Amino acid sequence: PGSVREGLFAWVMVNLGMLLPANNVIYQNLRKTVGQELVGDQKQFARNVWHFWGKSLAAILKPGPVILEVEGDQHALELLRDPSQAVVLATAHFGPMELLRRRGVLHHEGVGIMYRRYNNPFVEAGIKKALLASNGPIFTKRRAGALQALKHLKHGGKLLIMVDQHLSKGVEVDVLGHRAMMARGAIQMAEHVQCPVVPVRLTRRSGRWCVIVSPAMLGLRDVADDHQRLADQISSWVIREPHLWLWLHRRWRVDASGLKGRDISATSD
Repeated sequence: PGSVREGLFAWVMVNLGMLLPANNVIYQNLRKTVGQELVGDQKQFARNVWHFWGKSLAAILKPGPVILEVEGDQHALELLRDPSQAVVLATAHFGPMELLRRRGVLHHEGVGIMYRRYNNPFVEAGIKKALLASNGPIFTKRRAGALQALKHLKHGGKLLIMVDQHLSKGVEVDVLGHRAMMARGAIQMAEHVQCPVVPVRLTRRSGRWCVIVSPAMLGLRDVADDHQRLADQISSWVIREPHLWLWLHRRWRVDASGLKGRDISATSD
């Protein structure tokens, strides 16, 4: 049963996750941000993070349709239901993004995804199996995959992209009061196809999974101000539910962009 599986995974993740050195990074990433108040001490905060992600993994391993409550901006929801309207869905590290793309959740035919292969072959095999179970198109983060994804959008497809990732060739934005690098892909694709970007995230309410659909962002261009608008949207999610945001490495670093030597205080070291 789902409740038993989720409880078991949550117990395992809490007990194993607490042993990881990365717990300090999780806490420090948020504690050092501007205006971010965390509830409880570092140990309790880490427990909350791993409890949520344990339940997340249990949900991923269940193949096929999932029951998710969907709420949010009605206009954005209408765009997602329109079979001829291309939409780029922007999400972040809030629960398993794979659940957002399954059939019937945001679109009756499922949602395409930009996917980066994992280095660990065992993790790759498990994740790939879960991804394929949803029957939505998968596009690898390579040139060929990007071209296929654009073709998918041009035919009215819906494409899900994780945007809160460090990318050395990305754009520099402000994330919760500190400079960080952000991938350009979501906005670049939306600009190329002339389609909206709809930010979406997962959360849990009263033990139930819920999808929050934010208002569509129209007319975005690959310029710093528009990337900052998207970064601000993600930052608002982190402020609202910090214990659901899983970042196991330093989010705030811009050294790879050629800005070495700049003082970035929101790091764990």
